[in-house]
Amino acid sequence: MLSWLKFFRKGHTALCLNSSYFGFYAHAGFLQGLHELEVHPHHVSGASAGALVAGLYAAGMEPEEIARQFLSPGLSKVFVEWQAAYRMPALMMNRKGVTGAFDGRKIQALLKEFIGDRRIEDCTDPTLSLSVANLSAGRTETARSGLIREYIMASCAMPGLFQAQRINGDLYWDGGIADPIPFEHWLDNDRIRRIIVHQVIPVSQERKASRKDEYYSGGGDARLNPDHQTVYRSGTDSAPEKFSFLSALERSHEIISDELIRLRLEMARSRGVKVLWFRTETPRLGPHRMRRGGVNFELGRKVALDNASILKP
Repeated sequence: MLSWLKFFRKGHTALCLNSSYFGFYAHAGFLQGLHELEVHPHHVSGASAGALVAGLYAAGMEPEEIARQFLSPGLSKVFVEWQAAYRMPALMMNRKGVTGAFDGRKIQALLKEFIGDRRIEDCTDPTLSLSVANLSAGRTETARSGLIREYIMASCAMPGLFQAQRINGDLYWDGGIADPIPFEHWLDNDRIRRIIVHQVIPVSQERKASRKDEYYSGGGDARLNPDHQTVYRSGTDSAPEKFSFLSALERSHEIISDELIRLRLEMARSRGVKVLWFRTETPRLGPHRMRRGGVNFELGRKVALDNASILKP
């Protein structure tokens, strides 16, 4: 009874994990760092890679267990699918019904091993919300009910890499398409005292670390304060000849995300909500380059621990 009353009183902390290409290692590390600081969020949300960590955490998995499962050598097997060889040509020819190389069934099967058929609405401490793009309805949505594993897969369904996911008759794609930083739905919740945002930015080897990371704070005045952060913030070589299609696409996504940062912080300031924003750049991983995941986990963990004076209640 006392824990129930404690949950509903004012002073909650909410945690938002952004969409990022294979950024789940750093997100899990950041969450582990929060636990070491005895910061336990009452609400979590996520998009894409952030949805994966937020969903597993809200379903009952501890950050260390999430990282251990992600670092398993067998994880890359979920990206081995013979049907992909047939889908790729159809994808290139723009065939109807083919929206990605992988169908995501192996990932859903793995998620079911971890959390079974837990539902979003069953998560109460923390509560859970996942960002998805509803292709059928033509809008972004924040899922607050349904099977966690289905909506994690939908939120992680990167265009081209995964087929659009069918849930209750609608097709869903990557939550990072239109809402990579899903915390707007919390701004009218007067129980939430502060929102912590962890943003993972994957970078290539060519973008060497050259300056400190950035710390964003909202609620009063959104300001940039480099002195609060000691984690790597990579410089950017913007010479046109350095861009490939994928790196240009990734940069475009960063531009959209940064604009959303500005707009969301303005909204938070106008409502008097405090937002703590942490941004970490990590080595870029991929389906068959996940062996460095432990490095990214420690980078995310270091962000939290290095900012203990800011993060601890």
